[in-house]
Amino acid sequence: MTMITNTIVALILVALLVGGIFVGVYSSDGSLGVKIKNALNDIIKKNTLEQEELINEELGVKIDSQKSIDSLKGTIETMRDNVKKKGVNYCFGRYERFKSLEGVSISIGRDNSVSRTNFKVFSGAGAKQLVRDASFSIDGIVPCVIAGDEGVVSSFSKSFLNDEKVKNVQGGHFRPVNQIILSYDSGPATYDGNIIRVPSLGSVVNDEDDNFDDYGIIYTPDGVHMCFFPTQYGNEVCTGVLGADENNPDGLDNDCLGADIKENTNIFRQLNEDKLVYC
Repeated sequence: MTMITNTIVALILVALLVGGIFVGVYSSDGSLGVKIKNALNDIIKKNTLEQEELINEELGVKIDSQKSIDSLKGTIETMRDNVKKKGVNYCFGRYERFKSLEGVSISIGRDNSVSRTNFKVFSGAGAKQLVRDASFSIDGIVPCVIAGDEGVVSSFSKSFLNDEKVKNVQGGHFRPVNQIILSYDSGPATYDGNIIRVPSLGSVVNDEDDNFDDYGIIYTPDGVHMCFFPTQYGNEVCTGVLGADENNPDGLDNDCLGADIKENTNIFRQLNEDKLVYC
């Protein structure tokens, strides 16, 4: 059907082009030729849009990734709204974590002109073709990460990786950024897995393999900044006391998020035990 439609459109375009040239030459003022030219442009634009929509429909994303994308959107919107409703200074949210982002890429970009963050989902060959139906925007939020330098990760660890019911939240415990990219990486020289990239951080975070094992956890310090967790693999105890894995600029040990449930101060466990504020 698509091939037949394209053939018909091509024949119409050729006929209009020939007619436009003829009229442009023989009409006294050329106005009719201009009208035909405009009509030709309209047909080209319409056909282009139809083809883009068709590509968009054929691309799509895997069902499990789409569920996580939908859950991510709903969770962030709830976090944004509930900070004010609950009258809290900070809170954590949980979304349906990404099992595998293979074949999918998500660009999370801040649009300062309208105070909005755009979530653009890509799929297809190399995960480079925009999937409009899966993409979305959220007003009034700014992306951030718990990573970027030792001070950020250290301050976050001291603030939340402890048994205290009331947390002493330190300043400088998150890093606002303009863009975050979630995707998948594989190859002979890498560990296959989900990755997070933050272009503004240079080599920090961005040279790590399999570094997005966040257990579906997002953090907001104020209902505006929505922080993602780059992760690393390690064996340090999550105590909030400075150690190799608790002040690493590449992010938290994934055990401190939920990979090791025996860690009694990991975020996943603390949320279940009401030791951290849940949005």
